[in-house]
Amino acid sequence: MKQQYALPCQNCNETVPIEPRHAGSTINCPQCGKDVDVPKLRELRQLEPINVAAQSRRQRGWSQLSGTLFSLGLLLLAIAVGAAIYVSMLRSDYERFTTEPNVDNFVFDLDIQEVSLNESWGLWDELLKRKELTSRRKPTHLLYRDEVKRMDNFLYLFGGLATVGLVSMISALVFRPLQN
Repeated sequence: MKQQYALPCQNCNETVPIEPRHAGSTINCPQCGKDVDVPKLRELRQLEPINVAAQSRRQRGWSQLSGTLFSLGLLLLAIAVGAAIYVSMLRSDYERFTTEPNVDNFVFDLDIQEVSLNESWGLWDELLKRKELTSRRKPTHLLYRDEVKRMDNFLYLFGGLATVGLVSMISALVFRPLQN
């Protein structure tokens, strides 16, 4: 490329890039549109030169902020996806136990008509010794169902974190500053 010089416009004071072939002529200012008189070649070389090669190499680079934003977004995305996979695997294990189980307890297998008063007292005494009648617990299948619901909330949280990570990565890529 040919050497260019920065000629200040007499009307708007913006710099107009000109080449030596424009010496002694009149050109239009790209900013204000008015005519600008270009000096002769000897005077033109006294103007500030524009480094055309550096201008053509201007590209979007990584600032410290955009690099940090991208890295944090990538880290957040990786953590969220890994945690979501882990919780999904746990959830599938827990889901098997959320249906109400078939009760196969020896007490229910007995016909109440066939049990004598002493036998029924013995069964109650045995249940008390095994501490099965001390307090009423929430059934196991309901505990598992509550745990699955809690895991669903974690999955929603990890999905939100993954979205925030993706948005920060995309914004770091899109809004990078121009660098020389």
